[in-house]
Amino acid sequence: MSSYIKFISFLGLCSLPVTSIYASPFVSIGDIADVYFTGSSSARWTSNVFRDEVSETEDLVYTVTPGFELNFGRGLSNLDVILKTAYDIVRYEDNSDVDSEMIHLRGLAAYNSSRWDLSANISFDEQQSATGVANVQSDLIKSEDTKAGIVGEYRLSPKFSLGSGFSYSKKEYIRPENQFANFDSFTVPVDVYYKWTPKLDLSVGYTHVIRDVDSYDTAPNDPNEGLNEGYDTTTHFFNVGARGILMPKLTGFFKVGFNVRDAGN
Repeated sequence: MSSYIKFISFLGLCSLPVTSIYASPFVSIGDIADVYFTGSSSARWTSNVFRDEVSETEDLVYTVTPGFELNFGRGLSNLDVILKTAYDIVRYEDNSDVDSEMIHLRGLAAYNSSRWDLSANISFDEQQSATGVANVQSDLIKSEDTKAGIVGEYRLSPKFSLGSGFSYSKKEYIRPENQFANFDSFTVPVDVYYKWTPKLDLSVGYTHVIRDVDSYDTAPNDPNEGLNEGYDTTTHFFNVGARGILMPKLTGFFKVGFNVRDAGN
């Protein structure tokens, strides 16, 4: 078991305005739910489909993405839920052997009350990409990403609140199989917030992260080369921070601290 400490980690996020534009609902269910049809299409030209430095392959790529979105709540209740689905249909003009269809599923939920703020998310995405690595030639890499999490905050008093939750993510490579490292991670944060001013909170926190990386083989045809053993890591992140109006024209949050990471086989 090896261990090391990495000092001064910084996390920050500044708030930016986000505007969403929706057409009229495709279907309305009662007074609190709407179903929308979403869709997009695109055509793009690429000079190097497989990111091969030796032999470049150009092509014209067409993508059509139909989808649906269900909005439940409309802000009329303490619970709001959004369910989204999209289906990518990707076609290559000259390289039809890498044509693909990829599904994307996502669910978001939020619950707010006088003392509780809760939010949850779950998603599944099929991906196709090119990395230019030597062990994958004239092909695209297919993978699946799965994510889920829930975070909440409970107001203990007018001055103090406690936040915690968990998040899980997993990446699995489908093609080529076993030539890239599949991995999953599990994260649990715990934060205590103190209301320093009406518009600024101070925080002290701890985050526990477990990451498990599978073994993989970059040279599957050669038993003597390319084998990389799997490993796991455990990270402890101790931090302090602030959130709210940080400056007259800056709203957001930041955390400053240090990581302690243990790595093992």
